[in-house]
Formats: sequence, C-alpha cells, structure tokens
Amino acid sequence: MKRLTTLLLALTLAAALAQPNDRGDYEKNNWDGSNLALGEVRSPEMAGSLWKVLAYTKGHTEPNPDSRVVHGFAPGTILQADVGRGGADEVLLNAKDSQGSCWMRVRDRKGNPLNCYVRANKESIEPVVSATPVAPPAPASPDPPETPVAP
Repeated sequence: MKRLTTLLLALTLAAALAQPNDRGDYEKNNWDGSNLALGEVRSPEMAGSLWKVLAYTKGHTEPNPDSRVVHGFAPGTILQADVGRGGADEVLLNAKDSQGSCWMRVRDRKGNPLNCYVRANKESIEPVVSATPVAPPAPASPDPPETPVAP
C-alpha cells in the first residue's frame, strides 16, 4: 500500500510540473501547487521554483547564447527560478532569444541573485519535486463507553 501511495504521489506531482514543449524547452518556470495530493503541504522550496541541472550548464548575462558567460553549473546543482518581484503572470514565462529558444533567469537555491540566464531545456535542467508529505490526521477516537450510573 505504501508503495502505491508513493507512486500515486509521484505521478500527481509529475503531472503538475512544468512540461517542455515539442522542442524540449520549458516556456514557463512555475508550478502552482494545485495538484497537491491529500496529506501534502506546500514547501518553501516548491516544485517548479527549484530546478536541477542535468548537464554542465552555462549562466549567461542575457538570454542569448552569444552573451557573456558569468557562471558555470555542474550537474546536480539546484537553481531557483528568478521571477523578480512577481505580481503578473508574465514573470512566469521564460525569456526567448532570436531563435525562439527559452532561457530562465536563475538564483541560487537559497534565493541569492546570480544575474544570469540558463537554457530552459529538458537536456539542461528539470523541475525538482519538493512537496513535503505529512502524516494524515489520526481517525477520531470513538466516544468512551458510558459509565453506568449507580441507582
């Protein structure tokens, strides 16, 4: 039963993550958490805000492969999507270069600015699943048996 629950949780979260387009690019950098399974809570490091580097990835000053490289990220590095101050859905869309390739502005895992963009492509990065499972509430105990009253 536990294995089935884990599988269902993984499938539910995977379905809710950002999905690449037919070119393998992530056009969006968000996940709204709307598909959380029963017994889960939102984590401060919510899936969709964290991304795992899959292959050595360069951080460029602009969303352009010809711009200056300011960072290099090893496989396994966790990055955070940098959506600025937020407030509009547009910040959840990744930038595109002149070829139509998607680029994500990133921060380090703790939210410190890196002032760079990485290719938002399934060959380079993938969303991190980080919902925190919690134990379901214990069933309510039945009322205690009535104590007979002496006549």
